Amino acid sequence: MKVSHEFGPYINKDSKVLILGSIPSVKSRELGFYYMHPQNRFWKLMSDLLKEKITDTIGDKKDFLYTRNLLCKMKNYKIYKILLKKTAIRSVKN
Repeated sequence: MKVSHEFGPYINKDSKVLILGSIPSVKSRELGFYYMHPQNRFWKLMSDLLKEKITDTIGDKKDFLYTRNLLCKMKNYKIYKILLKKTAIRSVKN
């Protein structure tokens, strides 16, 4: 049985930080959003780092990402190629 491990990226036009995940848990796939398994510590870590409460609703999580210009994306080799290319270009310029 083939399982799709990806759902669409969450991005806004001003996104500056890429949070790149790997394979989402079954729970995340069921709910259709990033880091949704209760044992995943991503949202707690973000809450602790930024000293802000993040509720369990997907809408609040999306608002949190949006207002901080954060982009969430599951791992994709096209993204890796683009990032590697940009990094290589920056290295040559510097």
